[in-house]
Amino acid sequence: LTMLLGAAPSEEHANVYFLNKAIIENRLGMRTEAIASYQRLIELSPNSFPAHYNLGSLYYSLSRFTLAKNYLETAVTLAGGLKRSKTYRSLGLTMIRLENFQAAEEVLQESILLDPSGTASRLVLADLYAEYLGDITKARVTYETVSRLSRDIPELYLGLAKIELAEGDWNQALEILEDAGLHVSDNLLIVIESVKILIEHEDTDQARNILEDYLRMYPEEPSLYFQTARLHYRLGEFESAAAAFSAAIEKTDGPYPEAVNNLGLVYMAQEKWDSSEEQYLKAVDINPWYDTAWYNLGLVYLNQEKWKDAENSFNQALEIEPEYQSAWYNLGIVLSASGRLDEAIAAYEKSLLLLPEDPKARLNLAVLFRRKGDYAHAREQYRLVLEINPAYASAWYNLGLLQKAQGYLREAENSYREAAVLEPEQEVYWKNLSSLLGSQGRTDEAAAVLLDALEFHPDSSALRYNLALQYKKSSRIDDALEQISISLRLDPGFSKGWRTLGSLYSDTGEHSAAADAYRRALELDNTDKYIYYLFGKELYASNRSDSAIIAFEKALEEIRDNAFIWYNAGRAYQAAGQDAKASEYYSTALEIDPGLAGNIAGEIELLDESGSFYISKMEAEPYSSEWPLQLSRLLIRKENYDEAESILLDAKEKFPGNVRFPSLLGELYELLEIPLNAEANYLEALESSPGDAGLYLKLGKLLEGGGNSPAAERYLQNGLVFEPDNIQILRLLGEALYDQKKYPETIEVLTMATELDPEAGLSLITLGKAHYREKNYPEAEASFSRAKLWEQDYIWSYIWHGRALRKLERFEEAETEFLAAVEIDSVHMQPWIALGDLYREQELNDKALEAYTAALNIDPSNNTIRRRIESVSD
Repeated sequence: LTMLLGAAPSEEHANVYFLNKAIIENRLGMRTEAIASYQRLIELSPNSFPAHYNLGSLYYSLSRFTLAKNYLETAVTLAGGLKRSKTYRSLGLTMIRLENFQAAEEVLQESILLDPSGTASRLVLADLYAEYLGDITKARVTYETVSRLSRDIPELYLGLAKIELAEGDWNQALEILEDAGLHVSDNLLIVIESVKILIEHEDTDQARNILEDYLRMYPEEPSLYFQTARLHYRLGEFESAAAAFSAAIEKTDGPYPEAVNNLGLVYMAQEKWDSSEEQYLKAVDINPWYDTAWYNLGLVYLNQEKWKDAENSFNQALEIEPEYQSAWYNLGIVLSASGRLDEAIAAYEKSLLLLPEDPKARLNLAVLFRRKGDYAHAREQYRLVLEINPAYASAWYNLGLLQKAQGYLREAENSYREAAVLEPEQEVYWKNLSSLLGSQGRTDEAAAVLLDALEFHPDSSALRYNLALQYKKSSRIDDALEQISISLRLDPGFSKGWRTLGSLYSDTGEHSAAADAYRRALELDNTDKYIYYLFGKELYASNRSDSAIIAFEKALEEIRDNAFIWYNAGRAYQAAGQDAKASEYYSTALEIDPGLAGNIAGEIELLDESGSFYISKMEAEPYSSEWPLQLSRLLIRKENYDEAESILLDAKEKFPGNVRFPSLLGELYELLEIPLNAEANYLEALESSPGDAGLYLKLGKLLEGGGNSPAAERYLQNGLVFEPDNIQILRLLGEALYDQKKYPETIEVLTMATELDPEAGLSLITLGKAHYREKNYPEAEASFSRAKLWEQDYIWSYIWHGRALRKLERFEEAETEFLAAVEIDSVHMQPWIALGDLYREQELNDKALEAYTAALNIDPSNNTIRRRIESVSD
């Protein structure tokens, strides 16, 4: 066209140029350019029927129905004869999409008057009656008229089949479509509709047979591949679905945004987020007004917690379709996660205007009102949710949280019980119910609840842990020891469990066993410096003053305001004969808390006196926030969690905006293994102190411990904005990145952390593991070698060092490391397996067999080890 008329056509040829240019652009999928060409043509020729009609039709195809209506209404005034009938039909379709059904009926009747022998407008009118106005009688009459005019129109049979489907008779619908074969020869529309019905009603074998037959006859037909893909998707055959959607796209002459969008759905079902995102971006590039693709793109971002991208995508969908209920609902989720509670509430309210009976949206709205402290509105929303669905366990649970926050403990108990009965598989319901009972001193009932929970979750380490805490409060120490031991067998990496085991052994006077338990807790998590204090106390009680001093000093690296640590460190120095140092530490303890004078004189018992001191201070200074805070900390240290929770909840209400109370309450809920409550309190603290790097660290630690590494990474990165050299944040961020297999980023972060703290042994191990995964074996070996200087008793230091040496083919050194690991823990399987693999690589099969046999003796049910034994035995 450009060669014929030139890049800048003359005025004489401008109309034909822009009309044909727009048609070509539209065929090529260049929708934006086509719109511009049509608008230019209208500027040049305001009375051009093709320009107005085609532009209206283009806007209709892009779901821009209001714009389509405007141009088609103008086109009607410019058309004559059958063109006018066709334009009225297009305008009627547009009115249907705008839900102006009365106007749609009127313009379709006008179209029929202009072309009484035509069938196309009658078919649209029949569809309007059946699908939108619910007037089946008028729809049947209209289809009968079409049938008298012509019986070879596939849309006639499709419409009649839709009526039967609307009335629930899908077998009759299939018979109508089969009858169509007598009048319409091999029409693919009929075939496709039959397949859709079969898929919807689970007759997938027949649907598959039909599609395979027709694909043999029409191997280039995109719609057949599209339906084949839908069938595979329905059956969970995602790889086959992806291949079929790709074939539909490839075999289509021009863009096929629906197939591109559905290919994105397949990838999303497989959690292939990058591939899914790529397809949705293609779909909206083809059609920028494709609201469903924008919505699905938002879901991809939401699942990856890319809140800003998700928000933009949902807003794009809503700009195109303001009544897109699911988009409003998910926008509410995104805004809530971003901390923008008022905007989230507005989004959920708009969602509920469109779908008032949606229990999930109403529950989320209630939770937001609760988080804002608007308890009256929250309670009303919970009432409405439970009217809609009385068996909605999550609603009962969240209602319980509200009732507890308001002090209605009996009502909260009933709500928690209702939730636990409805969904016994949700551990958190049982945990909160037992915690509530325990906070009222009803420890036997709390224990009974946990025993009920264990009927459903016998292998739950967390429930066993909480049961141990309840037994401990009831002074049933033997029972508590039994439960905490089972908990640790189920989850040996549970650092809080080892801490509680240490406390129990301490209560029974088994100080060496208590010290061993605290040591294990520190091996798993050395970020909680208070455990070093507990460790030091047990070492001191075991007459190991020098080791106790090291532990106390570790605690004092970060906890400088705790008089008890200074006091006990002073005792250790005194026992070690360092009286000057002891005197210095006693003086510091007295400066922090003068009430310890009697303790240092040996006249009063430590913790009880301190508790009395804080209580007396609270009574004397009721407007000071310091004393409830200190008392809560003490009660937590004494593991009197229920009383601590009660004091903190009261203080949070009494001193709103004081960041220390929700922050400490979050720590308490972490100890109680109620992560949702912990997260909510940390987020509440952040609202009052958004620049507190320590809060981001706590959130990161909580989420990383819960397995949500992407969210942990996000909070930790935020923390680094305020404290770029915070070693704890860098260490934990490195762990979160490693857990996501982001090894280059792990190396960058942990290199920085180990430069700031060269003695960070566990960080050096993770740094070495990241190098190892990246096949940087020399760097990995160097990191593990450094780590052993500070983690000499940590078995994994030697195992990983040996693995790196093996990769470097330094076999003798690797053997030495694995044997050192065996000496540390001879009943640990991994060093024996590593030895066996090392010997097998060197074809020392007898030695390999000996090592693998030792591993199998530790875990006789391990089939992987058996296969390795067979490989060297052969």
